Amino acid sequence: MLLRAVRNARLRTAQVRLGFYLTSTVFIVVGLGFAAALVVGFLNPLSEQNGAHDWVQVPCMVVSSSVSGKASHYVTIFAYSYGGTDHQSNRANFYATTTNTHYGKGYALTGWIDPAHPESFVQDLHYAPQWYAVLLLFVAATVPFLAVMRIVHGMATLSPSLLRYLGEKPPDAPAPG
Repeated sequence: MLLRAVRNARLRTAQVRLGFYLTSTVFIVVGLGFAAALVVGFLNPLSEQNGAHDWVQVPCMVVSSSVSGKASHYVTIFAYSYGGTDHQSNRANFYATTTNTHYGKGYALTGWIDPAHPESFVQDLHYAPQWYAVLLLFVAATVPFLAVMRIVHGMATLSPSLLRYLGEKPPDAPAPG
């Protein structure tokens, strides 16, 4: 009977540890996913925006503007010429292809292009990213760090009530007697 109780306690401990490591692994994978989204969605455009100091202004005209998935966002196609070549782009800024402003067809604006790569165009060169990018940065940095710290800290962080459930004596609890 005692042997069976010890075996069951060890099995429960092994199951808790397996669940603990699987949960930690999920947090690490999610954190890495956030980190990848951060690089693609925020850091890459940010570095491109910071490198745009030599971009030149060009006149552009709205070819079309239509509602995207959200009622207040519009996908606008801009036409512009540079170096005798006509180009079109739907890039509103470095971070998005939608804008909050609806422009009528034929509306004249100013855009910015990279003279070395005239197909690289943005209508708004100085657009600042939304607050969600900073939140994404925080989550992408914090989630994997916390998961790794949880793994390093290991089973010592189990609550005394869980240890009692597993049939083990909590570290600071007096011996039953």
